[in-house]
Amino acid sequence: MSDNYKPIKSMKEVPDQLRKLRREYIRYQQAELIYSLSHKKLQNIFEACLRSQRKVEGEYDG
Repeated sequence: MSDNYKPIKSMKEVPDQLRKLRREYIRYQQAELIYSLSHKKLQNIFEACLRSQRKVEGEYDG
């Protein structure tokens, strides 16, 4: 059963791995946030274009 576990080389290895994983997780969270904000911004721009096109065509009353 002890064959399933890797021996810890040093006590510093675990905190180093933890720091690395936290940085990767934070990068992932930031990328997710940027993507969602970009998507929302693109959606707003698209909707504004549609509204202005409808205004030009006389279909929009707002």
